Amino acid sequence: MIDSTVAMAFGLSPSQFSTLKGYIDMIPCELVHIDTIDELIEARCFFTLIVPSAIHAKTENLVLRYFEEVDGNLKTIVMIEQRRSTLATVAHAKVFASFDAFLNQAASILSSAYKKAKESENTIKNFTFPIILLNHLTKVQSASSYELSALIQRDESTVRRYMEVLRVSGEPITYDWNTRQWALSGQHSVLLS
Repeated sequence: MIDSTVAMAFGLSPSQFSTLKGYIDMIPCELVHIDTIDELIEARCFFTLIVPSAIHAKTENLVLRYFEEVDGNLKTIVMIEQRRSTLATVAHAKVFASFDAFLNQAASILSSAYKKAKESENTIKNFTFPIILLNHLTKVQSASSYELSALIQRDESTVRRYMEVLRVSGEPITYDWNTRQWALSGQHSVLLS
């Protein structure tokens, strides 16, 4: 999952972690050292630096499966290894032969990873808000733009844009001019069915 306020590192030495922290300080986020494979898999961050040689052979297949089957490729992955491994390929990782080689490009990689994460978070919000509004309409039958704007903490014009997006997506949403309420017309939601 993505979180633009957290960067993570797995398998770095204490001195490498400290060095990376100096680069991270340029971005409004914290750097977290990951100690276990579970933390690596459950990581909510925008950037992960992985030293694959630190992954125990017994858990390597689990990490590989995670990147093949679950990861949405929203965060930037960097791996420090001599040759591109299957894991690096599946994780869409940038590969560097050494930590020092990575440091030569660290500032630009971290900056672009952060920007990518912020854009992804905004995109996710843009997908999430219409679903929240639609779900609310299925529960309450009808609601005003004002009520819906309070629900998602956005202004009424934003609610109207989301209602238009839902209508274009095939949702049977109507607007009652007399009550000034949005409602699902007698049919069921297309997205929530």
